[in-house]
Amino acid sequence: MAQVFISAAHDGFDASSPGFLVALPNTTEAAEMIQIRDLVVAELRSRGLSVLTVPDDLSAEQTQNWINARCRPEDVALEIRSAPFR
Repeated sequence: MAQVFISAAHDGFDASSPGFLVALPNTTEAAEMIQIRDLVVAELRSRGLSVLTVPDDLSAEQTQNWINARCRPEDVALEIRSAPFR
């Protein structure tokens, strides 16, 4: 069975960067992407899928390396990302 890898991406060099500040009080883009990721993970797992979450403290390059070290040809990788308002 294929695995699904999910990363909560945000603007910044790594996950320790909060990314864009959002209009909501007391939150950041990073926090919002992580919350959305966690909801998607729960939904996919409830449907019987094998889901792996990428650690939140990795850079973009480290994220790719983490996935590549664990993936198989039939696996899927998904990055949840927000788009900046312009």
